[in-house]
Order: sequence, then structure tokens, then C-alpha cells
Amino acid sequence: MFCTILVSGPELKTMTFRKKDGQRAPIPPDFDSLKPAPEPVIVTESGITTSAPPPSFVRFNGSILVIDDEPMIQKIAKRVLGKMGNQILLAGTGNEGLEILAREKDIALIILDYGLPDIRGSEVLSSIRKTNEVVKVIICSGYPAGYYGETNAANGWLGKPFTAQEAYNAVNSVFLAKEGDY
Repeated sequence: MFCTILVSGPELKTMTFRKKDGQRAPIPPDFDSLKPAPEPVIVTESGITTSAPPPSFVRFNGSILVIDDEPMIQKIAKRVLGKMGNQILLAGTGNEGLEILAREKDIALIILDYGLPDIRGSEVLSSIRKTNEVVKVIICSGYPAGYYGETNAANGWLGKPFTAQEAYNAVNSVFLAKEGDY
């Protein structure tokens, strides 16, 4: 059995999974080894493909800090969010993220994993808000929104895994929100 998934956006790739003897073939660990999809498409259950709209996103000044301990999520976030034209900074731990935030003065957006190895994401978010009430923060997690309880100090939520358009939609929502919407 073969299943091909073509995902829109130049930063994401075509992946093929092969079911052989009841086992799935491993996904290549390096996305760079995959060939880009020839054009954006949507594959429906009926097998019909249609052209997908190009990703759209707001433009803003400042860099984006991604705080996540998963190298693959960092790589995907850098590739997807880098298409927005902003500098992408990466941190693998909460403490490293806080150090970067203290050092870099032009950070406009933080993508924050709540399941970090050194300190809880809620503690990182609390520290961010003590020193910077203006920076936008999107919580990024494999758990559903609300799983961690109150996250009112955050501006948005992005579930893992995410598509390019889901990432752009999360960013759009926090920069287009009116005061009090989040």
C-alpha cells in the first residue's frame, strides 16, 4: 500500500509511506533528502487533487524566537516561519530561550513549547511576561489547547504537528487580534 502526501508550500515536501508486511517504512530523518512537491496540492479522501492557495501571512518587524527541544520541530519552524522574511532564532531549552530574549532586543514573536526538558513552559512564559509584556507568545504543543490549564499570558496556540498554513494562521491571529481578544 502506498500513500503519497503532497503538502503546500515550498518549505514542505512530498512524503511517501510504504506499508510492507504490516509495517510502515520509516520517514526519512532529514527533510532535505526529500524532493520538493512540484506544486501545492490538496489530496482528498476520494483521491481528487486540487491546487491549494499559496500561504498568506502578515508582515511584521522583529525576529522570531522558537523555544523547543525537538530538533525536527525547530527545523520545520525555521523553514516555515523563515518564509515570512523574519530572522529565526532557536533555543533548545527554556533557560536558553530566556537568555536569548534578554540578549536580543528585536524579538517580536516567541513560539514556546510547553514541554521543555529544563523548566516548564509555564515558568518560561511567566518569566517572559515579567520582563516583556509586549512580545507576542504562541504556545506550541502536541497536547490540545487548554491541556495545561490557564495560559492567559500567551497570545495564541499552535498544535503539533502543524502545517505551514496553520503556523501562518497562528501568527496572523496574534498580530491581527485586537487588545483583549486573546
